[in-house]
Amino acid sequence: MRRPATAAAVMIAAVTFGVMPAVMADAPEPFYLSEGDAGGALTREPPLSTRVDDFDADSNPGRTLGSGGRPVNEEDESRYFDFVLDADGVVVEGDANVTIWVRTAAGGARTTIRAHVLDCVGEDCVDLGGGEATFTSETTFAPVDVPMTLTAKKLDENRTLRLRITAESSDEEPVWLAYGSRSTPSMIEFAALSIASTTTTSSLATTTTMPTTTTRPTVASTTTPSTVESTVSTVAATTVPTTTPTTGVDVGAARSRFVFDFSTPARSASDFASPAGNREGATGVVRLVGAAFSQALPWLLGLGVAGYATARRLGRPRNAVPS
Repeated sequence: MRRPATAAAVMIAAVTFGVMPAVMADAPEPFYLSEGDAGGALTREPPLSTRVDDFDADSNPGRTLGSGGRPVNEEDESRYFDFVLDADGVVVEGDANVTIWVRTAAGGARTTIRAHVLDCVGEDCVDLGGGEATFTSETTFAPVDVPMTLTAKKLDENRTLRLRITAESSDEEPVWLAYGSRSTPSMIEFAALSIASTTTTSSLATTTTMPTTTTRPTVASTTTPSTVESTVSTVAATTVPTTTPTTGVDVGAARSRFVFDFSTPARSASDFASPAGNREGATGVVRLVGAAFSQALPWLLGLGVAGYATARRLGRPRNAVPS
């Protein structure tokens, strides 16, 4: 299979907040023959399918071409098929080579495949050149190389580049074309072809940052209930009182004695790893608050009574007679 010698070159020019043409040398990457929404298409994407589809739904694999079609001005649509390059500003600057997979129903026929590049607007086309290859057909798909000689041309605005395939068989039987699959990767390779496109590089366009990707808050699911429960149980585990008082404070003025206990029993994290342990820790906090209040209440009452008696003594006149 012959391949034209090519050199890779890519140039992209842009101006911030401006628009200018960027010329990209597309060769030597091939354009693959594929099936688009409106018919045949030329695409950079390699085929992914593992089978040869029946594109024209005639119960035969691939696409069927009637014998004897002409490259230009052919009125019988069953005798040719076009693959369109969907791009503006196409410049053809060198020759090309088409590799296409072909077979016939019976095999053994003298078959000629012709490939031409056309410059078209609607059905009005200008032939930029092409080539042909003659071979003996087989009953299984086999690749055929068609070298093409092209005229350099810059396509005008609103005109498209098309690759037209026609066939002619000595037994006048149809020829089947296969493309669009990994097993039959039909393609065209240009020695030099460029596509002039308009590239906008405004900082607003190139640095747009969606709030959902940069400022999205942490959702509630990142803190699971088990995490919250374990946090509560950890706090509770450090403040659970014992049942036996160990530290006392004597308040003589109120004639009462109360005890606060801040000691902690020996516990491990596993004691609070279960729901039951969590409830125990929470209950301990409630008991601590209740014990502190119940033990402080007599002292507060005694302090209030003593204060009230002192205030009455200080507020009475020195020579007053008690009533």
